[in-house]
Amino acid sequence: MPYMSLREQRHLLRRYLKQYRLERTPAHRQAVQDTLLHLDPMHPAAPIMRLRYIDCRSWRATELRTYYCHSRAFELETRAIDDLLQIPEVQDAITKWEETHRDA
Repeated sequence: MPYMSLREQRHLLRRYLKQYRLERTPAHRQAVQDTLLHLDPMHPAAPIMRLRYIDCRSWRATELRTYYCHSRAFELETRAIDDLLQIPEVQDAITKWEETHRDA
């Protein structure tokens, strides 16, 4: 993924994580859970990531449950995305996923 800008990498990882919300299959849920396992459970964005990508909550519902305003919740989510992008296993997973979904 070195040919991609950070913004493109963030967008790709968000699309990868949203796959469960869109498809709702056990395999997609497991892939998202496996990715989020790389995030430290004490990371400030851990509850946001779980609510958004595993529980499929809207931003509004996530903000109400975590008591963050939208800008702070999105900032924390972006920080978690950046942290996940530093992990080689996550990079490999989203690269493989992108190759299979590039034309879709």
